[in-house]
Amino acid sequence: MRVVLYSLPGKLPSKLDILGLEVECIIGDLPYERTQVQKVVFDIGIIIDIAKVAQSDELNDTINYVEIAEAVEKIAIEGQFNMIETLAARVAGELKNKYPTIEEIVVSLRKDGTIPRAQGAKITVKL
Repeated sequence: MRVVLYSLPGKLPSKLDILGLEVECIIGDLPYERTQVQKVVFDIGIIIDIAKVAQSDELNDTINYVEIAEAVEKIAIEGQFNMIETLAARVAGELKNKYPTIEEIVVSLRKDGTIPRAQGAKITVKL
């Protein structure tokens, strides 16, 4: 028997973050980038209503962040994108379409070692 210690009226919009998700994939426009995998790092912020899961404490009442991470990895690896902008936009769009409970999504994607004297390049997409 589950005891609810609190009551939540209506919606409870909250942000779920997946931080530092590292994926090795083909990414880039230069000839050598088309033949060797490179590491990209995702930070993903997802706005969802957690009122139901906050009461039930059941995974089926929310989104599964492990599933989200696996979907991101699949998109990146299978897509073999030229541009980080395209990859970030595709991840944001596909996740928003696949999970209708996502109210807003912010995908940041960083690719290190791409710019001399800089740590790397980063793009942030918000849907």
